[in-house]
Amino acid sequence: MRYSFVLLLILLFSAQTFAFDFNGSLSIQYEQTKEDEEYNEDENILENRLILNNTEIVEQYLSFNFYGTYTYEDNENSDNEKFTDIYSAYLDFSSFENKLHIKAGRFSFINNSFMTIDGIETTYRTDNYFGVTLFGGIPKYLDKDDKYINEEFRDTGERIYGGKIFLNGVKNTNGYLSYSLEKDDSETIQELLGAGLGRDFRDIYLKDLNMSLDGKLDYELNESEIYKADMRAGFDYKKLGLILRFTRFNVKDGYRNDRELVISNFSTGKEDRYSYTIEFKITDNIRLYHGLVHTLLEYPSGEWVRGNIAKAGADFSYFKEIGVVTGFHGYYYDSELSSADGAGGYVDWNITNDLKWTTEGEYVKLDNWKEDSNLYSLFTELEYILANRYTFTLYYENNEETRYLPENRAGAKFKYTF
Repeated sequence: MRYSFVLLLILLFSAQTFAFDFNGSLSIQYEQTKEDEEYNEDENILENRLILNNTEIVEQYLSFNFYGTYTYEDNENSDNEKFTDIYSAYLDFSSFENKLHIKAGRFSFINNSFMTIDGIETTYRTDNYFGVTLFGGIPKYLDKDDKYINEEFRDTGERIYGGKIFLNGVKNTNGYLSYSLEKDDSETIQELLGAGLGRDFRDIYLKDLNMSLDGKLDYELNESEIYKADMRAGFDYKKLGLILRFTRFNVKDGYRNDRELVISNFSTGKEDRYSYTIEFKITDNIRLYHGLVHTLLEYPSGEWVRGNIAKAGADFSYFKEIGVVTGFHGYYYDSELSSADGAGGYVDWNITNDLKWTTEGEYVKLDNWKEDSNLYSLFTELEYILANRYTFTLYYENNEETRYLPENRAGAKFKYTF
């Protein structure tokens, strides 16, 4: 497998002779990680990452997409490893005006970007405000994030197939009905019936009063329960905003970084969340917000525990003036078994047109949880762009007592965009 990635690089540069239009990037990344200070397990990683976006084979009709890595890992206390990961590699056919769209190869599942399918997907859009998608193939979960999050994906079946009927060309409205069946020779792994609907309303009842409603859910037919869901209602009136939201989430379908650090550490990764957020724009540059989240978490013991997160923060955007966007927040978590105080923030600073600095972090003080302790997460990155096509990046990350994030890593990356 490792030779296939090298062969693809040779084909890439050789094919330029035939005037193919290539769009994408090639990067080389070196990283040193320290996973466990107690056992002094250091690891050095050298990774080549290639992305091809809509490389035209037949102009306007047939293109090729690719996303893959070739990685060499040098482990101090174990054998060295060399492996290739191909996250996507597919032919993409589009007919005139994109009425018929066909993918063949390895591509992301339409309902979950962390799941890939080795197979075929066909979409047809009619002139009567709807379209249909049919797909089938072999499913597999893959982590495309280059931050090496410690994913805990669920097991998949040997094959999956299904489809989706969706609205097409309806102004300010989107919606769909979907079905998927995942199974192996002996049993059904998962059978999902899905639905989604969303609509934007402008200047309703009052001038400057806008509203957006959208939601989607997957219902597990075998278990007769809602497998996952995301319902959202947003209201904006001049400088005031309100967001109401419900989500059902399982970390084994892919890690989400919008969860507070304390939640990731307390639970198995299964969570129901009911929340509201009120925001007020003091000026065009300053936004204040307050929110309350009611959580229902599955703890490692199997017990479902209720809790609440009270949160407040501010965002500042002075990008036009000095190239800075920043923000901070604080929260208090309280549940039947434990409590915690947390704080976090971020800074995105375009120091010059070519130099950008980004940093983000979160600190949590745990109370009444086995033993009182602290945990934190810190990530910082410095990026420099040379001649619009070349990017050089230095980064550092340090996490303490976190479940899904690497403990300590630092590295450098060089990327060429073509």
